[in-house]
Amino acid sequence: MSPPASSSARAWLAVPLLAFGFLLWTQSAHRARVVHVTQAVPSEAVVQAASPTGYAGGIRNLVLPEQNQDSAHWIAQTQQMLATGEGRIRRIDYENAPFGREVAAASPYRWWLGLVARFDRSFSDRPAGQAVEYAALLADPWWHLLLLVAATGFTGWRFGLRAATLVSLGLAFLFPLAAGFPPGLPGDQGLALTCSLAGGLILLAGLRPTPGAARWFFAAGVAGGCGLWVSVSETVPVILGLAGGAVLAAWFTRRDPGAAPLPGHWLAWSLGGATSSLLFYLIEYAPDHLGSWQLRSNHPLYSLAWIGLGIAVFLVTGWLRGEIIPGRARLAGAIGVAVAALASLPWQMLRASDPGFLAVEAWTFRLTRLPGSPEAGSIWAWLSRDGFSAASAATLLPMLLVLPALWLLRRPDTNTAARAILAVTLGPVLVGLGFAAAHLGRWSNVDVLLLTLLVAVTVVVGNATRSPLTPGRWLAVVVLLLAPGAIPLWPPTKAPADVPLNEVEVSGLIARDLAHWLAKHVPSGQAVVLAPPNETVALHYYGGLRGIATLSWENQAGITAAVRLFSASSPQEALALVQNRGVTHLVLPSWDRTLDEFVRLGGGPADQAFLGSLRRWAQPGWLRPVAYRLPAVPGYEDQSVTIFAVVEEQEEVVALSRLAEYFVEMGRLDLAAQVSMTLQKIPADLGAGIACAHVAMARRDGAAVNAALARILPQLTAGADRWLPWDQRVSLAVVLATGGHADLARGQVQRCLTDADETRLRSASTGALYRLVVLARRFGLSFPDPRLRATALELLPPETRAQL
Repeated sequence: MSPPASSSARAWLAVPLLAFGFLLWTQSAHRARVVHVTQAVPSEAVVQAASPTGYAGGIRNLVLPEQNQDSAHWIAQTQQMLATGEGRIRRIDYENAPFGREVAAASPYRWWLGLVARFDRSFSDRPAGQAVEYAALLADPWWHLLLLVAATGFTGWRFGLRAATLVSLGLAFLFPLAAGFPPGLPGDQGLALTCSLAGGLILLAGLRPTPGAARWFFAAGVAGGCGLWVSVSETVPVILGLAGGAVLAAWFTRRDPGAAPLPGHWLAWSLGGATSSLLFYLIEYAPDHLGSWQLRSNHPLYSLAWIGLGIAVFLVTGWLRGEIIPGRARLAGAIGVAVAALASLPWQMLRASDPGFLAVEAWTFRLTRLPGSPEAGSIWAWLSRDGFSAASAATLLPMLLVLPALWLLRRPDTNTAARAILAVTLGPVLVGLGFAAAHLGRWSNVDVLLLTLLVAVTVVVGNATRSPLTPGRWLAVVVLLLAPGAIPLWPPTKAPADVPLNEVEVSGLIARDLAHWLAKHVPSGQAVVLAPPNETVALHYYGGLRGIATLSWENQAGITAAVRLFSASSPQEALALVQNRGVTHLVLPSWDRTLDEFVRLGGGPADQAFLGSLRRWAQPGWLRPVAYRLPAVPGYEDQSVTIFAVVEEQEEVVALSRLAEYFVEMGRLDLAAQVSMTLQKIPADLGAGIACAHVAMARRDGAAVNAALARILPQLTAGADRWLPWDQRVSLAVVLATGGHADLARGQVQRCLTDADETRLRSASTGALYRLVVLARRFGLSFPDPRLRATALELLPPETRAQL
């Protein structure tokens, strides 16, 4: 090789290395940000190797960059897989409690995430559960880097250095594709995109004049079958686009079909896809889960429809080439088989009202999984709302690369083989654009298909003679249109610690704090939480708590149960539903209005629904409010979370007394005063007097405090505290100590310590528990069991514990 040629080759090879370096840098910066946010607020998670999550109580520590339900599921299910030794997760119990739900999501991504976790464990001493959390930071970025290496290498082998260069540039800078592998947000989209790219490049290798083209077509079908296994919604548009491209190629080469793909090649493609899809279906579901007719995941009907599609393409391309199956009966039979097989899939979708691959899910509304990514129903809705931006420019400008392909396809000097290559690779791009225009989240798949088209154009341009579009000009055009993608991908130049937390990151920290707090205050494994869908997922992910209502499409039963409960027209109906589901806690965040939508779906008047009574503080006697305060973070000062514990039916005066003390602890003294006015009308009840004293002390009303003590002391002399509930006895001790009756307070504290057990300690409010510990130290008393004192201290926040 001459020196200039050698220098040119080195220059072409330098581009993939630069692309690899750019990916490595951006992914490392984003990963550092996730780690910084996770550590921004200290966590008291205790390592426990035997726990499936690696932490005591089944909690988790990694703060997800977005409240991404799918990512939480992938982490939790992979941890379950490693803990139980199951190779395929087909059922979970943390949603739709206590019954659980089926899992339809395919296993390959869990296997990849588990493999990365096992690799991490070979170099660290992390428990398996923690290793999965750490693997969540690496799995997608590593897959992205491996994809860049493999795709660049394959393209260079089959199509040359120029094509390999463009593929590496596209995988590094093509937006939103390059943003589809974020650290800390594991998901199977990257696997699905890989299958689409592999199928396109392998098919393109078979389109070139080469021996054994049918084998390349068959292999491309196998890649598509793997894509169906991972995600039917991402793969079916690609399959339809390739079929359309085959017909388009046959049309443009109908006058000189010699160099176009043979119709039989498309049969090989469909056969490879159908057989592999069926094989992967059996690997995933055999032998115990083969009876489902759910079409949102891989199913034999997709294999059958693909066979019908292959026969249809065979017939249409053969007809355009002038090749017709001899014999009317054989032709009619082939047409009948094609129509019947193709119609089987849409027929089942219509019959069962199953959207199948057309299902609209949460991810279809987001352009990428990066934090702050645009969300909209369609590309038009996004552009009309946000207008022109760096993200929209990076998304739309690469689509202009379709124009040179169309120009070459129509150019008279383009030979037949080149027309076939361009037409086949244009088909999926055009079909993908139709799907992406309607659903923003499908745009990454368009980028993958565009990469295959770039390779095709590069091959055609490299072989063309007397064309104004030279390889150098084509490279310049591609670089110019891909370059804007670096803007939305570029990480902050400041160190992670110097960038303030944004709203999404703060909400993640709050969700973790709430989940960890609640997990500490309920017996391990016994809590069933009823909350809005997003909070249900967060409470399980961070706190290991089982829930009912989530937006997983397999969890229709859980959503239905939540709708019925929150829209119940009477407390009795709500109690029956709560008991049926084993609910222990209701969690109502002020910032999430999904529950209002549940009530609307329930069909009853909103003011008469069970949710309305909770918000008016007219809860039934079997619910007790639990005091929890959000961490003090900017932007959430006016937000709150209301938690109700399901308890045995309380007498009305007991329920009101506890409600007054709850309002005091939450700092809502106006509401506490209203309840106190009602309790003052029940002078014979000791608990009511204790609650009134608490309210008076919080309001610094000396006269009211003296009046409450004057009411309490005679009742104590008469022994009215004999059957006082434990939590109210703690309150009585505080009132007596604050009111200057130390001897009486000491006796009550001693009884509290003697009667304490783990359940009572965990059900106590933070304020009551702190005051009990302080009074015990003041009077020189201690818990009979040292483990109970350790539990009491563990339940206190770190800053409160430090004061002791």
